[in-house]
Amino acid sequence: MFETIHKALAGTARGAAVLGGLAMTCAAFMVTADVISRKLFGVTMRGSDEITGYVFAATTTWAYAHCVFTRSNIRIDAAYLALGRRPRALLDVLGLGLLTLYMFLLTRSALTVVEESLLFNYTAQTPMATPLWIPQGFWFAGLAFMLICLTFLCVRAAAFLVSGDWAGINATMGVRSVEQDIAEETHA
Repeated sequence: MFETIHKALAGTARGAAVLGGLAMTCAAFMVTADVISRKLFGVTMRGSDEITGYVFAATTTWAYAHCVFTRSNIRIDAAYLALGRRPRALLDVLGLGLLTLYMFLLTRSALTVVEESLLFNYTAQTPMATPLWIPQGFWFAGLAFMLICLTFLCVRAAAFLVSGDWAGINATMGVRSVEQDIAEETHA
């Protein structure tokens, strides 16, 4: 059951990251077209910088979960690698728990921001006057998805701890080794 849920969440995270990458590519083309049209024709596309900012904020939060599932988030591992399997696993679980707590606090604050924007009908102080709940909603949804993924990983980590499966913790939420990175890059 854990493996099925893990694959479903990881697949969703990967799909969100790919969609986010496509959205960022479209935003880059839009800004490029704006710069070229401004330089050549003296005409600007209003709002390209605003839309790009919204796209960046939303796609960044949706990419967080993919980073966690692929274990590509940045960690300082100088002392970590010198430890045995069990202490590394315990540090991985501790780090996961702290990240989950942080994401809970951040997501809760983001929900408050979105609720206030809806309640008071806040709009961007730009010519587009975008209702702020729209980009904030995408931003919040990405954070909430990350929180769901982290909560699942905490439950899975607890199951690994109960069974004493230190290798399972390392394989699921531990720091990737250089060999694993090389193998993935050469076989992708």
